[in-house]
Amino acid sequence: ESQRVQVQELLDGVPHALDNEVEQGFRPFIHTVLEKNLPESYREMAPQIAHALMVEANRHGLDPMFLLAVVKTESRFNPKANGRHGDSGLMQILPTTGNWLAKKLKMETPVNLHNPIINIQIGAAHFANTSRYRPARPDSWPGFRDRYFLDGQPKD
Repeated sequence: ESQRVQVQELLDGVPHALDNEVEQGFRPFIHTVLEKNLPESYREMAPQIAHALMVEANRHGLDPMFLLAVVKTESRFNPKANGRHGDSGLMQILPTTGNWLAKKLKMETPVNLHNPIINIQIGAAHFANTSRYRPARPDSWPGFRDRYFLDGQPKD
C-alpha cells in the first residue's frame, strides 16, 4: 500500500522533455544515489546506469526521478533481483513483457533483464506505453529528493 501511495504522489504531472539545466542538476544526484546503493559488483556501472536513466527518461518524456523511484521500490537497486512472479532486474520486468517490448524497440531477443541498461531501456518504454502512468513535474524533484532520499541513501 505504501508503495502505491509513493508512486501516486509522483504521478501528478504530464510527460515533458528535460531541458539541459534540469538534466545537469539531477544527473549528479542520480549518480550518487546509484553509487551508494547498487551492489558492490555493480557500483562501477553507476555512471552508465545514471546516463541510461536520463537518456531513457528524455527519450520517452518521463521524469528520471520517477524512474529512479521505480528502481528503488521494485528492486532496492539490485540488478539481479527476482520477483515472485518471474519479474527481473532493476525495474522488475516480466520476461514476456521484456521480450515483447524489445521486439517493438528492435532490440535483440531474448533480452537479459538482469542487465541494468537493458532493463532501464525496456522499463522506460513500458511506462511510456502505459497510459495510466504520468511522471512528476521537475519542480517536484526537490521535495521528492528530500522525502525519499537522505544524502543519497533511500529513506525507508
